[in-house]
Order: sequence, then C-alpha cells, then structure tokens
Amino acid sequence: MDRDRVFSSINSPPYFDGKDYSQWKVMMMAFLQSQEDKLWSIIEKGWIEPTKKETETSNPIPKPRGEWTVAEQSDHKCDTKARYSLFAALSDKERKRITNCPTAKASWELLQTTHEGNKKVKAQKLQSLVLEFEEMTMREDESVDDFHSRLINVTNQCHGLGDPILEHRIVKKFLHALPPSFEAKQIAIEEAQDLDSYSLDELVGNMKTFESKRRKGQKEKSIALSTLKKEEDPSDFNLEEFAVLTKYESETQSDHEEENVALVATTQNESSNESDDDEHSEEVATNKFQQLYKASKIMIGKTEELKDQLASCEKEKTGIAEKLQSCKKKWEFERNALVSQVETLQENLNAQIRLVNSLTSEKISLEKSFRDSQEKFPK
Repeated sequence: MDRDRVFSSINSPPYFDGKDYSQWKVMMMAFLQSQEDKLWSIIEKGWIEPTKKETETSNPIPKPRGEWTVAEQSDHKCDTKARYSLFAALSDKERKRITNCPTAKASWELLQTTHEGNKKVKAQKLQSLVLEFEEMTMREDESVDDFHSRLINVTNQCHGLGDPILEHRIVKKFLHALPPSFEAKQIAIEEAQDLDSYSLDELVGNMKTFESKRRKGQKEKSIALSTLKKEEDPSDFNLEEFAVLTKYESETQSDHEEENVALVATTQNESSNESDDDEHSEEVATNKFQQLYKASKIMIGKTEELKDQLASCEKEKTGIAEKLQSCKKKWEFERNALVSQVETLQENLNAQIRLVNSLTSEKISLEKSFRDSQEKFPK
C-alpha cells in the first residue's frame, strides 16, 4: 500500500514507489545527512569488510568481529543504519531490487542505475530535459501556479541528474514563456528589474498578483456583457445605461471598436435631437432605441460566435501539441530503454569473453602441468 511519509516525521525517510526518482533522491540525501555525519559519507565511499593477514606473505582474510577496531565497528554500524534507512524508504517492489546488495553504497548505486541509467543514458535524459525546458510555454488557460509547477519539475530533474539550471536562467525562461495576455507585465518587469539577481519566488508572486487582478477585471466585464445580453422590455430601456454598456463593450472587443463608438454617437445624437425638437414623439424615439438595441445584440452574437470558434481552434491546437509532446516522450523513453538493454547485453558479452579467455588460459596452464608430470613420472 502506498505511503506518504515525506513530512510525517524528521525520523522517517521519504517514501519512494518508483515515481519521481530525482525528487526522492534529493530528499533522501538530505534525510541521511540529517541523521548522522557518517551515514551519507559511508554511501559515498562504501563500506569494506575488515581483513587481516596471518603472515606478511599470506593473502588477506576476513577479520573476526571480535578483532574489529572501534572505527571499524562504527563504520559497519553506519552502513547497516544506511541500508535499513533505504529499506524503510522503499515500496515492496523497489525494496526487492536491493535485497541482495551487500552494502548501502551498492544499494544506492543500483537504484541510481535503475532509475537514471548509466552515464550515456543520463546524458540523453538530460539533453531531453534541457530541450523540454527551452520549448516550454505557458498556455492562455493555464494558471501561474500550474506553469510554475511544470517548470520546476523539469529543473528539479536536471538537478537530480547532476546539471542544475541556474535561477536567473529559470527567471528569464519564465518571463519569455508567458502568453500574450501577460506581455505588459513582462515588459514592465524586464525594464524595472535586474533579471540576473531577480528571484524566482518574487517573480511568481508578482505574476500571481497580476493574474488575480486580471481575472477580477475579466469577471466584471463578463457581468457587464451578460447584463447587456439580457432580454429587456424596450419601453423600459434606459438610454444612459445603454450608452455606458455599449462604451464598456467597446473596451473589451477591439475588433468592433469603431462600430460601438458609432452606436454611442448615434444614441447621443438622437437624445440631443429629442431635447431640441419637441415634434419628435416618444414612440419614434422608442423605435430608434429598439433598432440600436437589436443591432447591438446581433453584433454581440457574432462576436461570441467568433470567440467560440477561436477557443475551439486553440483547444484543438493545444490537444495536438500535448499529444505530440507525449509521443516524443514515449519515443525517447523507449529509445533509452533499448539503448540501456543493448549496453547491458554488451557488458554481459564482454564478461563472457573475459571468462572464456580466463578458462582458456587456465586450460593451457593445466595442460603444461600435465605434460610436465608425464615427463617426470617415468623418471
């Protein structure tokens, strides 16, 4: 059963079930370093079983535990604690990988090779992540928090593979990846701030504030437009409200700015003519208002239709881009897996070749010894 104990206790190692290895690796290193000074160093250098020589010319043999020095006992205890910490942090599936590893260093390296690959695979993964970082953009319908999370996820993986991306590069990437609706804020920050020293947290905070104000403004405009769209009794239609709403609409719909201004001007002219010319009846004025109101409704309907078409196209474009990105990641993953398999097979083949050469050499040596024995036997 999955467990999430990352923040449950400082004495509990972060849980790992095979997902997001780069993040777990950083957290596990911090955990080991927080326990004892030697826990992480014993993983880095590795523990070696103490040995001794019975004579100066004899080969080393394992030293009995009763003869271990205090330092040797301490190193062994640290290695055992480090191994146990790894066992406690892993899921059943991941724990089985390191069951037969004799030391904490061997366990750590096996997990690292399994989830990061060898140097060549790591280099390929890093190249793919850097490319993904460079191509990242924020969608119009995406929040600042969501984009920030995606960006940090990629940079954390780069850091886990040993190639961290500097903060000023992340800040500049964040600004350049913003959608057109953030252009004014982007320009203001670039002119006012030194991007080489500007922190990512401060940038994200400013962007979230701007996003909040922008959404509030969009909501107010939406309420104004929805009020204009309501079916109203023409006899109750208020001239001043119509003029204000039409003017407000012109601010939100740049493609129809001239038409809206014309409508407002026409309405104002009709109003002034009514006040100056007593011969115009109220019925004629009402008819004029009705015509203007219907024309505005038609214009709004066309605008909304174009908005829907644009949104549909944007959605389709986003879907295609996401599908393409997913396929690229899938292909890259399969390619890396095949490369890793080929390298493993090559290593196994080389090991077999070395074994054959060793056996051949041993065979030649035995044959020579046998011939020598045959020559000595008659004598």
